[in-house]
Amino acid sequence: CFAYKGTAFYNGIDILVEYQTTHWQTWRSWININVTLDDAKDDWIYKCVDLEEGFINNKASWITHWWREGSELKLLHLNIAHDTNLRKDGFLDEVSFGSKENTIERIAPAFVSSAGRMEEVTTNSSSADSVEIEFNPYTCQAEEETFSLLGVMGGTIEEMTTSATGAVLMQEQKAFLKSNDKATFLVS
Repeated sequence: CFAYKGTAFYNGIDILVEYQTTHWQTWRSWININVTLDDAKDDWIYKCVDLEEGFINNKASWITHWWREGSELKLLHLNIAHDTNLRKDGFLDEVSFGSKENTIERIAPAFVSSAGRMEEVTTNSSSADSVEIEFNPYTCQAEEETFSLLGVMGGTIEEMTTSATGAVLMQEQKAFLKSNDKATFLVS
């Protein structure tokens, strides 16, 4: 399962699969799974693809002839082809592999525009136990394209009071960072 956005993806998903033949040999073959990934120009789309079913339904006829049905399938490589044209955006997120489909709630990335580029990131020690981080972009962003504050994993935000824990705390911290200009993190 994965989330995607943009028009840079084409030609579905390519997988390299290892499998057993009817002569008990181990073979590897590339299979293309025909999945539409160019339908998410402006919005995130979340999609789950059954790779085993994709192998079975899309394998070449010569693989069908030699494949020992029911043998273990081993995924060796997965490729989602994308256009290298810089005018075409293509984002992937929340990529997960598992035997069951899962669902997620999509939230916007930290910054909206993919045209934002950093010239430098500097850190200044303001005291023995604190650091100030400054981001200097190459370009000037519009108001709606400004960068949200970044979080520090495991840190507590000094300006925030909450009794939340776990995932609820993380969501509250993200909301705080998106709506404030300054945050002081305490890390123990």
